[in-house]
Amino acid sequence: MKKLSTFLFLVAAFVACRQESNTGEQAQLEQAPSLSLVTEDQAEWQFQDLRLYPILASDTYLSDNAAAGELKTLAEAIETYGFRISEKKPFGRFEDSGAVNNLTVQNKTGDAVFLMSGDIVRGGRQDRVVGEDQIIAARSLKDIPVFCVEQGRWQFEGETENEEDVATRQDQVFAFSGYYHVAAGDIRNTLATSKNQQEVWDKVSRITSHYAIDSHTGAYASLESSEDFTRERDAYVRFFADKFTDMENMVGILAVSGKQIIATDIFGHPDLLQRQLPSLLHSYATDAVTLGEAVAVSDRQLQKQIDRTNKAVQTASLTRYKGAITHHFVKAPGE
Repeated sequence: MKKLSTFLFLVAAFVACRQESNTGEQAQLEQAPSLSLVTEDQAEWQFQDLRLYPILASDTYLSDNAAAGELKTLAEAIETYGFRISEKKPFGRFEDSGAVNNLTVQNKTGDAVFLMSGDIVRGGRQDRVVGEDQIIAARSLKDIPVFCVEQGRWQFEGETENEEDVATRQDQVFAFSGYYHVAAGDIRNTLATSKNQQEVWDKVSRITSHYAIDSHTGAYASLESSEDFTRERDAYVRFFADKFTDMENMVGILAVSGKQIIATDIFGHPDLLQRQLPSLLHSYATDAVTLGEAVAVSDRQLQKQIDRTNKAVQTASLTRYKGAITHHFVKAPGE
């Protein structure tokens, strides 16, 4: 009888533990998501064929990812003495062709630098787009994956074989002269999915051909040579430039054109988003002026995407800095 009583007690304890566990799991599921999409019908968040929806973070999310606010962006760092991006020099170890999809980043500064997938650097032997989110630690050297966004060039634009100062000439060849915004969302989708160089070139060509741009090197940055493109793009950028500056908990943007979600960008900290925002606006605007249509996205699409976004920041293997999420590009449903 004593054994039976003990057995019944253990069964009751097990059931109680299971119920407590299930209650805890249910409570966790019922917790408010970390991120919320603001879908209010505000005219200041739409311009012509582009609508931007702010994404706000909970206090817990902001606290957990506070360290991301310490990072410098590539646009800031590339203007800083001691930070340098160059071609990955063979030095006899491999053929030049083996260096096309890698660049070397040297960071002699005391700040960690965030390089976002889609960031474009100009110069070197051909312009490149950063292929994956990267953290370049202070006082470090790192090779990063990139893709070419300038198909028809493989030399420094000012390079001549008659330069007397060979060291200077080679330094010019390998160094990158500047930063050029974030690539259009269509290209960024390729970076996040197929990672196919030919597909990147095809999408660059698709975008530049929309304005009949005649570039002998096929460079994405040749868009700047079109007065029509720059006028239309800059109108979008100017319109949105000051629309989100007062949203303290804003850590992301969901961008829409036509019936498509063209991009969803999530950052770990509002300050990092605000400093990356000018370049992101160029990306969203480029999609809108080259491939955009009148905004007609459904509420169902929006809800599905924010649900996927919340799931991504909880389960995805994301680039982190001191444990903090830095950035995540969430592909749209169906892509």
